[in-house]
Amino acid sequence: MLGLGTGIHLSIKPRTIVGSYYSNFTSNVNDWTAFSVQDSASDLTLSANEDIPSGSGGGWLKGAYGVTQTNQSGITRSGGDMGLIQMNSGDEVIIKFKVYLRNVSGEDWGGTDNVNITVSYMSDTFSDTEVTQDGEYEFEVTKISDGTSGGSMTIKFNYYGDMPQEDAEFYIKDISLEVWR
Repeated sequence: MLGLGTGIHLSIKPRTIVGSYYSNFTSNVNDWTAFSVQDSASDLTLSANEDIPSGSGGGWLKGAYGVTQTNQSGITRSGGDMGLIQMNSGDEVIIKFKVYLRNVSGEDWGGTDNVNITVSYMSDTFSDTEVTQDGEYEFEVTKISDGTSGGSMTIKFNYYGDMPQEDAEFYIKDISLEVWR
């Protein structure tokens, strides 16, 4: 039996943020480039400070495909401030962004089914997430790191599910990365 003033005390160390990255696309594409685009990287045009078709005030990165894709493709960013983030095994990595997949013809993404998006940060690959077309989607994934230090992030559209066709457009906004220890 415990007496007055005695008890079990647990020492819980508070989590702290050890690194972060945020993309603001109001003035430029922030060094994001085409990733694994068929034919050539120039077949995915990226432009900054765009607005989604339903209107939200701009600040979106727009990607427009010039050729149909049959492999994984998307966007990537390497180095810079993202490369300075140091991670340890067991750190919690949180990635968030908003995405909008435009399907004007009903076939811009190979149909109207969901599109699978995978995000990777260095060697950590986050689970696939299904995203609906013609609507704004808030993407958020969390994973415990294997300990590889920072460097590059890739957001890609996967083989399974609908794929970008010629004239497919996507919009991405507010990409953020946080590493907590």
